[in-house]
Amino acid sequence: MRLRSSIVAILFAGLFLNAQEANQQVLIGRLSALAPLSAAQVAELENRVRVNAGDEAARTRLLRHYAEFPPAPGGDAVVRQAVIRHARLAHILWLIENRAGNPSTVSRKTAVSPSRGPYADAADYSTVSRAWEFAVAHDPTSAAVHLNAARFLFAESPEKAEAILTRFLEFDRDNRVVAATLGFLYACDILGLTGPFEVSARPAQEQTQLAGKARAALDQTANAFVLAGAGTALPNLFPRTPAARNPNADRTPFELASTLMAKARQLAPGALDGPMPLAGEFARFQAGDELAAPQPPVITSAAADGGPSRLRIAANVQAAKLIQKPEAVYPALAMQARIQGTVRFEVLVAEDGTVANATLVSGHPLLVAAAQEALRGYRYQPTLLNGRPVAIVTTVDIPFVMGR
Repeated sequence: MRLRSSIVAILFAGLFLNAQEANQQVLIGRLSALAPLSAAQVAELENRVRVNAGDEAARTRLLRHYAEFPPAPGGDAVVRQAVIRHARLAHILWLIENRAGNPSTVSRKTAVSPSRGPYADAADYSTVSRAWEFAVAHDPTSAAVHLNAARFLFAESPEKAEAILTRFLEFDRDNRVVAATLGFLYACDILGLTGPFEVSARPAQEQTQLAGKARAALDQTANAFVLAGAGTALPNLFPRTPAARNPNADRTPFELASTLMAKARQLAPGALDGPMPLAGEFARFQAGDELAAPQPPVITSAAADGGPSRLRIAANVQAAKLIQKPEAVYPALAMQARIQGTVRFEVLVAEDGTVANATLVSGHPLLVAAAQEALRGYRYQPTLLNGRPVAIVTTVDIPFVMGR
């Protein structure tokens, strides 16, 4: 009996140590994703892709690095920017051709714009747009491909994005996610937004035209989930518009949301229960791939190029150095659903005290976007090592607690 107890104890100890080691490896992977790659590491990963085109982890790591650490202005940056732009384009096109339905194929790290951002190029945008249109034509029954194509196209070509989803609904009218997303896009048109996070960058005339067409489409549709999607998105996206900062702002979006939701419930009685029946779909629409599981670590050394390692500092110690801490705005959707909780990030604090990057550790999907928005404004007193500022890795918790 004593021998059996000893064996069980040893087995449990082994399991505990394995769990500790696994957790440590996950943490190393998250921290490595926060750090910029050295030139040697970039070359190594690009070579891995040349040798094995299917090395998706290497492509993803490169795309994340290119998006988060574009070449600094000056020197040979123009040449480097062109080289990286072409490398990014090749990786993005491979993902569209081979992983068109994956959530991470449309994200900030794969964004292509004709006029905005460090890699802006009209020809590249046209190439990627055509690739998405081909993906939709090649896989006409895949909701995931249609959703990704619409998500990519919406910022620059909103009517084309909406047409893609409308055509899919002719094939699968009962697809709740596609219908809800079309409603979300109509809400963005009405509010003048180019996406779930951005304020309007559209010319006023285009915004007016899009809003009118979106309202007309909502008047004509008999799809309850399109109507409920717009009714869900309007009050929750409105705080992201410039008008929301005006105390005398027009409250029409809220009135329209109520009208749309009432009509949706009449069309689909019993299918849209609760104050926000499409809360889950809307949370995923806002989050995109931000909540996707972290990729396996490709390079686990934060200082493989010989540079100084980043210091790990306890959350409470680093919190004492905060000199700027904007409060997170409680999302209306989460408040209506009475959702509370804490959003936790692994954060890279740059030498100047600004937040250089952050990786989501945990948190309710409805709270993540608001926590990210607040975290962007955090600023810390720089940390000195031997008299020189150094980058810091720490944990940041952003709580959301409703008043009684």
